[in-house]
Amino acid sequence: MPMLAQGYDNPWIVPTKWSDKATLVLNISGPHAGKAIDGGYHGEAKIKTSVPKCETVSEKITARE
Repeated sequence: MPMLAQGYDNPWIVPTKWSDKATLVLNISGPHAGKAIDGGYHGEAKIKTSVPKCETVSEKITARE
């Protein structure tokens, strides 16, 4: 699994759907574990799966207003 949400505190990374046979869309939110301040952050990442590794296609995380 590629490293996602690097530099973000306590992210939840949850798979939401397959956009095609090999691309998985992930929802990113946080911080969790009681550390939420200023609304936290949210975003989405797409990873392309292949054997023997996965690669990040895109990742965008923004602060919540």
